[in-house]
Amino acid sequence: HSIMPTYKLTYFPSTGRAEAARICLNAAGISFEDERVTNWNERKPTTFSGSMPVLFIDDKPHCQSTAIARYAAKKAGLYPSNDEQALIVDESMEVCQDALSSLFSFSGDEDTVIKLRSECLESGKLRVMFDVLNTRITESTSGWLSGGNFSLADIWVMNSIGFMESGALPGVPTTWVRDNYPKLKELADKASAQEAVANWKSFQQSKQ
Repeated sequence: HSIMPTYKLTYFPSTGRAEAARICLNAAGISFEDERVTNWNERKPTTFSGSMPVLFIDDKPHCQSTAIARYAAKKAGLYPSNDEQALIVDESMEVCQDALSSLFSFSGDEDTVIKLRSECLESGKLRVMFDVLNTRITESTSGWLSGGNFSLADIWVMNSIGFMESGALPGVPTTWVRDNYPKLKELADKASAQEAVANWKSFQQSKQ
């Protein structure tokens, strides 16, 4: 009889790149320590890979947000067993990473960054990446990105859209997704009502 491993997920106090893994671990019925780091500058030199999130399984650290999310999603049955659907899940996560990275790639004073972000929203990489997601949701017959069941792809896109709507990115209107990609906004709303997501949100609220 094997003893259940202990899990700890370490990340900033925000949702960011760890929220999908938190949702999936919780959906899998895995109890884990949800460590929220506020003293990152002190912690960084001793952190595995020098970045977060880090998932510890029996004290063994693992890095890379998409890898951790995929592991957690498999545990929760939220990662497709069908290879083509799994490919779309992986594609969707990488597309979101590229899209959001493009918004952080600009330097200069705030006015410059806002101007460059506005251009990116019009015709830049972000637009290209969102077109890919829009193609996937449009061609899907199931109403979910993979073309199969609700999965990690939908959770990841939901979180990415939530971040873009948060107002935390000067130059990115909170209504941009809704105005330009209503099908993706609809997907995000539908995903947030799914049991796995709703359970995690209510668990978080119960702790406050």
